[in-house]
Amino acid sequence: MSNLQRVIDGYQSDPRILKSVQLLQASSEARIQLQGLVGASDSFVIKSVFSALSNNFLVVANDKEDAAYLQNNI
Repeated sequence: MSNLQRVIDGYQSDPRILKSVQLLQASSEARIQLQGLVGASDSFVIKSVFSALSNNFLVVANDKEDAAYLQNNI
């Protein structure tokens, strides 16, 4: 198992990620705001939640530079 896969597995089993997935599955209109994340952790959170869901979702960044950073990381 690669180091990257270990990090992804760690995020996917985190109770906060699992709770976010439950909230998003419970309502088609659920919204979650991420705060306090540093580095590429936001990309790992988005990847982990997206992998657990069977539907699409929208990610809104603060500005076009943040959006480009997220797109490149994911």
